[in-house]
Amino acid sequence: MKHIVLLLVATLLTLNLSAQNETDSAQPSDENPLFQTTGANVIGAGKIEMNGALDYFYFNKEYHQTNPYHLRSDLIGANLGVRFGIGHRAEFNISLAGNTSANEYNLTRNEFFSSGIFTPSVGARLLLFGGRKWVPMVTFHTQVYFPMSFGSTFGSSFQYDVQPLIALQFRNRIGQKWALDYSLGYMWGKSGGKTVPAYHLLGALRYSIFARCLITDRFMLGFGIENSGAKIEALWQLKPNLQLKAQSSFSAAFGGGIQHFESYSLIGINWMIK
Repeated sequence: MKHIVLLLVATLLTLNLSAQNETDSAQPSDENPLFQTTGANVIGAGKIEMNGALDYFYFNKEYHQTNPYHLRSDLIGANLGVRFGIGHRAEFNISLAGNTSANEYNLTRNEFFSSGIFTPSVGARLLLFGGRKWVPMVTFHTQVYFPMSFGSTFGSSFQYDVQPLIALQFRNRIGQKWALDYSLGYMWGKSGGKTVPAYHLLGALRYSIFARCLITDRFMLGFGIENSGAKIEALWQLKPNLQLKAQSSFSAAFGGGIQHFESYSLIGINWMIK
């Protein structure tokens, strides 16, 4: 709870500072909307963006020692989010994500369980510095997730957690067609059977490095590393206010009798209302 209070106080302070300095160092000119809606950019004063997606998450872990077990999870879900521009340097967002999963656990007894996970979140982003030449754009990002689990997961019908995130996001523009995006942050959260087994939300250091390239004025490709997993992304500008996005990521680890593999795929849209 202490982390959440500090996080909310920091958010209020940063939004207040952004209101006082709204005319100072406004959002830099990433003219192409594919750059405007990605990376460290904020969406701009008075703008509202809605985004929605369908996703699939696969998780498989095997441990072949004295007490062997096998945990496999297939999650199919959907998410919906809204971003609100507050001045030229800040934005506020609300998102809802939900999925259902089917899981197989324990190699010897072949136990099977299912669950549903619902994760609302609220957050804010503040543009700290607009970037000049080789000095990157810098944005402060804070988000609080509230994952809740329903079903027979680990013998409990209902579980919940509160998971705050703080991060700094950076962007370097390289010519007219390339952008290098990278971030560093930390998310607080518990692990194990005591809380929701939302594997991609567990407390840990969060980091990414991502390169994005305009193939044409209406199509962008991106690739990089996010939290030890490889990721690829495509973004199409269908109309001036509508984008189609697709993402895929995967990670794997082997050794010490443990085999661990996970993958994530997403397809969705970004719709700029105004």
